[in-house]
Amino acid sequence: MILQALKEYYDRKAADPDSGIAPLGWEWKEIPYLIVLRNDGSFVRVEDTQELIGKKKRAKTFLVPSLGESKGSGVKSNFPWENAEYIFGIPLKQDKNNNVPKRRQEFIKRLEEYASFDWAKAILCFLKNTNVNEIATTYKNEWSQILKGSYMLFSINGIPVSDIDSFKKATILHVMNKVIYVL
Repeated sequence: MILQALKEYYDRKAADPDSGIAPLGWEWKEIPYLIVLRNDGSFVRVEDTQELIGKKKRAKTFLVPSLGESKGSGVKSNFPWENAEYIFGIPLKQDKNNNVPKRRQEFIKRLEEYASFDWAKAILCFLKNTNVNEIATTYKNEWSQILKGSYMLFSINGIPVSDIDSFKKATILHVMNKVIYVL
């Protein structure tokens, strides 16, 4: 009885966007940079989401799917947000175990699970066809922070992928399947 009431309370709080509580399988994450794409996957810009609050810069918070576990030093990809190792295959530090190519493969593999969706097609097209050196040259200040491990999230036509309805529905089904499997 008490557990049921607690679950109902959690569900009500998670449904309230002002509560700060994320729904099951999701988390609120500060993400400093958006990679903005067009529908066809062509690159538009890198958008800095950070603003000065007091004396400190804070990134905008996005509701994104949670990995649900610690990555440690393994090869587990968040989705559709990550750092430069997973998205671009660029080592952020010495890669003694040669995990960076595996990390990028894991990120792409996660995307390919959703290849029937337009947002996934756009991101896959971007990853396949974009010259990372041009982005690094054009966005020098942002790129220096990205290479320090800053997270990035994809945005299609100005809408963060995690806010796109078809993404939410597809991801919720994936999360629910994981929960059912664990039970």
